[in-house]
Amino acid sequence: MSEGSKDTAAKASAAAVGALVGTAIAGPAGAMVGAAAGPFLEPIMLRVWDELASDSRASTEEVLVAASVHSGLTPEEFADRISRDETSRLLGGIAFSAGSRTRNKDKIRGLGRALSDGILADDDARIDETHLILRAIDDLETPHIAVLDLLVNYYPGSGYFDGRWEPPTRVDPDRRTPSGGPIRTRWTEHDLDVARPGFHGSVPSLLGTLQRHGLAVTEQDIKKVLEQYQKDVRKAANSKSARPPQPEFKTRDLKMHWKATDLGSHVLDYLLKEQTDADPGPSAAGTGR
Repeated sequence: MSEGSKDTAAKASAAAVGALVGTAIAGPAGAMVGAAAGPFLEPIMLRVWDELASDSRASTEEVLVAASVHSGLTPEEFADRISRDETSRLLGGIAFSAGSRTRNKDKIRGLGRALSDGILADDDARIDETHLILRAIDDLETPHIAVLDLLVNYYPGSGYFDGRWEPPTRVDPDRRTPSGGPIRTRWTEHDLDVARPGFHGSVPSLLGTLQRHGLAVTEQDIKKVLEQYQKDVRKAANSKSARPPQPEFKTRDLKMHWKATDLGSHVLDYLLKEQTDADPGPSAAGTGR
């Protein structure tokens, strides 16, 4: 950004901060007074702007380094690959823009890894999937990642049971379904609340974000309800009573369960897989903000 643009942005920010302060103190009339304080705030805003710009540049560079290490290319070689066509430049722009807004080390590495696979892909389907993955990673914060980790890697625990804490248990990564696919655990919102009590009731919102990006889906436990209904039907048919009990489809017993999708597992792998790539460098260590 040019010095002129930076100075204009800082002045506008200073005026906006002054207006907000004035409004908080004295309502709409105070906003006019507060806006006049802009010149006094300009030096502060210029300093903050410089710091923000520096942080954003560092994060963007870390995404590029993470991508180049994952690809086996040097940063210069990887940058050339990004510049080769419009599609690659678009993927790079999404990843770098997302990286500039975070200091979360997992997100930075995840963005770099996903970008690397997308840039080196030869088929359109893989490139389209990378677009979705980058958008999803951009939207995820630490609580979303923690919930997705539970959905992918753990069975629900029972919380406090008989005076003892029974935490979630980890899925055996070598265990597969009869068809050879990965095990997909199922969680209720209550299970997730018990496993992560520090989220203070935000689990539905976190799940909504995961669902919006196709990383998690819901299913109702209708099989058990249908089995019980069929038993009740047979019991009524075999009853010798003049007034046999009428079978009831007990919708109140339908429980909503959540499980990760294959895409969700794929995204989590980008974010949390063991660090086999070389570390992007000392500046990549995030504060998690």
